[in-house]
Amino acid sequence: MAQCFAYLSDVTNDKNRLLRIAVFQALSYVVTALGQLTVGFLIRDYGFKPPLWMMNIGLSIALLYMVIPGLIIETVDSNKSRVKNQNGTFLQRSKSNVKAGLKDLSNLFKINVKLRRWRLGLLYLIDFMRELLEKSAPVVIVYGLGPPFCWTSLNVSTYWIIILSGTALGRWHIFLCHIYEKHTNGKDNINPDRKV
Repeated sequence: MAQCFAYLSDVTNDKNRLLRIAVFQALSYVVTALGQLTVGFLIRDYGFKPPLWMMNIGLSIALLYMVIPGLIIETVDSNKSRVKNQNGTFLQRSKSNVKAGLKDLSNLFKINVKLRRWRLGLLYLIDFMRELLEKSAPVVIVYGLGPPFCWTSLNVSTYWIIILSGTALGRWHIFLCHIYEKHTNGKDNINPDRKV
């Protein structure tokens, strides 16, 4: 997932990046839900081994794709992305990179351009609710597998589809923010030069 976001960030411009990321996130949950449904039928009809082998083969292909040089196309111009400080040990460069990253992260909340705080707050709220649902799902599934419910693999798949579909719908708030920004031509009542 992180690599897909990195690719999207590199190959999109500022005007369509938000929409592309929102569509990618929503579709990733929809595809995962369809995978859960497929796994439910496979477990019911063939047992646990075929889904396990399919997962292992898929992960092995993904690992090879990342490890073999030349398969992943570099999307960043190396001349533009040179690190300013090439001197010092690896540890010193790492410390300065971490410090710069933390400063950039704190600026996300300090500078409120185009309702950034509102959007981040909404994103964190939705992610918090998603985490509650997804992290409690195994407990619900274990409870559902036992009596009196006695869920089958299809019942478990259906439960996961409901959880993931709700998450995919929740991701469309990014799309709504994109529509709002287009409607207001990217201008809010906030002065970006104002110190907050």
